[in-house]
Amino acid sequence: MVNSTFYFAENITQSCVTTCPSLTYKTFGDIFTSKCALGCSRNQYRDNTTRRCVYLCSSGYFSDNTTWNCVQKCPNGLFA
Repeated sequence: MVNSTFYFAENITQSCVTTCPSLTYKTFGDIFTSKCALGCSRNQYRDNTTRRCVYLCSSGYFSDNTTWNCVQKCPNGLFA
């Protein structure tokens, strides 16, 4: 983190980025590992709105414990 901005190591381009690539690599910034990763560590959820690993999903999204994604609606058979 530099001046309250988080940077993540992106392995493909070998660069530091503030937002991990979403279209090509579908990675998320993990603040604990400081890396762009497909999965998040420490029981965090993948937030597609911020491209980060989070404990609390953005407003209007729910934490899906079956996929570890932030979702707009719960999967069939599950509820918030």
